[in-house]
Amino acid sequence: MACTECRQRKLRCDGQRPQCSNCELTGLMCQVSVRHARGPKKGHMAALKKKIAELEGRLASQDAVEDEESMNSILDFPGDQNILDWNNFHDVHLQTGNNTSVAETEASFSNFVATTAAQSIPVTTASLTSTPVTSAASAPMPATPVMSVSMEPEQLHTLTGFIPAELDQLYFERIHPAIPLLHQRSYLSWSKKDVKKKSQICVQRAMWALAALQSSQYRYLQEQLYRSCTQMLTAICSSSAGYDPFDREQIQAWLLITIYELMRSFHRQAWMSVGRAFRLVQLLRLHELDNPSHAVTPAHEGFVEKEEERRAFWLAYFLDHLFGISSNWPITLNELVVCTRLPAFEDDFQNERPVLGSFLSEAITEQPRYQSPFNEAIIFVTLCGRWSFYRQQDHVRSAYGDIYSNWTHSALMLDNILRQRLKILSQCYSSPDEASGQMIHFVNTMAQISVIYSSTGADMLLRVDEGNPMQEEYKLRAIAAVDQIIKLAQVLTKSFVFKIHPLAAIPLMLCADFLFTNQFVSEKFSSLLERLSEVFEQIRDIEDPTQSYIDVMRRWQCSAKVGGRLRRPLDDSATT
Repeated sequence: MACTECRQRKLRCDGQRPQCSNCELTGLMCQVSVRHARGPKKGHMAALKKKIAELEGRLASQDAVEDEESMNSILDFPGDQNILDWNNFHDVHLQTGNNTSVAETEASFSNFVATTAAQSIPVTTASLTSTPVTSAASAPMPATPVMSVSMEPEQLHTLTGFIPAELDQLYFERIHPAIPLLHQRSYLSWSKKDVKKKSQICVQRAMWALAALQSSQYRYLQEQLYRSCTQMLTAICSSSAGYDPFDREQIQAWLLITIYELMRSFHRQAWMSVGRAFRLVQLLRLHELDNPSHAVTPAHEGFVEKEEERRAFWLAYFLDHLFGISSNWPITLNELVVCTRLPAFEDDFQNERPVLGSFLSEAITEQPRYQSPFNEAIIFVTLCGRWSFYRQQDHVRSAYGDIYSNWTHSALMLDNILRQRLKILSQCYSSPDEASGQMIHFVNTMAQISVIYSSTGADMLLRVDEGNPMQEEYKLRAIAAVDQIIKLAQVLTKSFVFKIHPLAAIPLMLCADFLFTNQFVSEKFSSLLERLSEVFEQIRDIEDPTQSYIDVMRRWQCSAKVGGRLRRPLDDSATT
């Protein structure tokens, strides 16, 4: 081994000891530095390999248990054996005729619907936290979405690099056109601040959860964002010290969380989340933002903030009516006490031009001053809500013995308004095709749902007898509306899954409910039900692209009790 001096002088060392020949000639001290042996210590690699194999085995066994429990939570719920298998729908023989009783119809529907369902959340291996995996994280996921998780929201790292900017861009490109809730420049302004309100953090995480759900690249982030947002929102609402005041950002966050839960078919959890938004809307009195008796402020002062409050209210109003008509529930945000203008024109809002929208009562009966598909959706869901309210009030009056109550004037007036709105929709907006956009497509679907609701309610409210020509007219109108909905659904089969409206499944499920209830009225309804099921098989589910709307329909039917969605058949002869 060469000595130190020879190595420094780059001389050949003969390695003699105690002094090499070069050091002896120069009279220098000959020193040799002892080098440690390279590579791992003896047995170290074997220990590492053993530990890695042990960890891989534990991980594989954990994944197997989680997958099995997740699958069981979906498939092995009570009453599963009685549910109609939509995947084998064509093997089911749909009987038609007039010799079927109401009890048999409801029994068949009961077999189709399960009264309860477990909703599973996919387990994600990605984590946004800096803490190591704990026993809470390694335990199997619960079968239903929960509010309390083992990590605190503050433990989430702030997303770094381009990820926040890309999630923001994804939200405003894919979610905002369908859910026009936020002012983009205002959001980008406060989102870059180092110090933000808790409610603003919740809004941001709800936005990012929706954006991640609509992205294949960042989908692994959605679960942690959703859980941290719901946990922080719940903590704010339950704050006993009162340090966290209620504000519009909390409403926006709850509404976005509701949209997220509906997209993932967490229907029961969505009902609870949107209920929080309703209470906050009432608490902040957003239903009377434009009450003339209130103090008048200059139009340019706080226009963006007030317009965001209007949009939060109307989105809550829309979801309230959508849940109400789908489950036959009372409406929480009644239109009779609303004194808030409809959302302004989108370009005016984003460019901060203080141009106000119309009141709902004016917009329903007048030509639109500007194109707003969101406002049209609000109008059509309002008309559905009126039909639902009249039917509910008719049942109450009948229970009190008022068998002579007549809704002829109200029903005919609603029918005329609906015809007018359908005409305006066809004249002022483009036809619903692939290029028209998700909002136009959704509004047209809601318009046809309004026709179905008017047809199913008018014969009862007008006391139409069997054999009356009006009853046949209502039946033909309902058939035409369903046929149009099937054509609209066929457009979705040619669209990218990320370009479908976040709430597109709900009106389609309402149409399927109607067809199933009336399948015994005529062979036409039976054939329409088969056609709709065929289209459902071709539409991909945003939650799991390997599944179709048949699976969405199954989860939809399992999300509420049977009585909540039973519809009255169009033809009384089906009950005799």
